[in-house]
Amino acid sequence: MNRSSVTGALRALAEKKLVNYAPYDLVTLTPEGGRLAQRIIHRHEVLKDFISRVLGLEERIAEENACRMEHEVSEPVLDRLAQFIDFIRVCPRIDIRWIDQTCTFCRGPGTPKDCEKCIRSSLDRLAKKGERNGKTSH
Repeated sequence: MNRSSVTGALRALAEKKLVNYAPYDLVTLTPEGGRLAQRIIHRHEVLKDFISRVLGLEERIAEENACRMEHEVSEPVLDRLAQFIDFIRVCPRIDIRWIDQTCTFCRGPGTPKDCEKCIRSSLDRLAKKGERNGKTSH
């Protein structure tokens, strides 16, 4: 980006009351610019978190795709993704194997013993998480 492009972008942002801009002076965000920046950061982080933690894709891929998706994804979809991420972090019954760097899904019929081990492992992790957060289990 050349200097005139940057100047033009700063003037456009200043006209929208998103930045405080004067030539050769410090550029700062306005309160509205700060709110918008925080919203964009939140959108990016939710999408990146979903792609890397839930889908198990590498950081670079998560970063690149989050950058593209954050401009188009609707608020209801973003909110639901954030709720889903929170849910799988705390639900003791969720044991999503692909999060643990295995990149494999828990498939197949399995046996009740397999399910018991999975649930026990999930409960152990939840208890440890609660201990780290100062919470006690029932």
